[in-house]
Amino acid sequence: MKRMTLSAGVSLAAVLVVGASAEPAVDPCVVAHVIDGDTLVCEKNERVRLLLIDAPEAEQGPFGPAAEAFLSTLLPRGARVRLETDVDPRDRYDRRSPTCIWPMVGW
Repeated sequence: MKRMTLSAGVSLAAVLVVGASAEPAVDPCVVAHVIDGDTLVCEKNERVRLLLIDAPEAEQGPFGPAAEAFLSTLLPRGARVRLETDVDPRDRYDRRSPTCIWPMVGW
């Protein structure tokens, strides 16, 4: 068990070091509206798909509207956020695919 824990710790440390070496692209975004539970639009009319989030589409049963409402609560219209993108800045539908969204404090 100790060997597996040590191995996992070394692997995690390697990922953190490799990930830290590349500077992510950082862009400001003011939320215009939320499309569904994992997609929003910035005021610059840019569609943003939240990476690593797989929410149902707005029209997919009761969970779609619930996911949209939840994201709208987290990121309401006018929220100022910072988008961080590292490896693949866009998905196959040409939407921004940020790895992190951070609130803009003092912006």
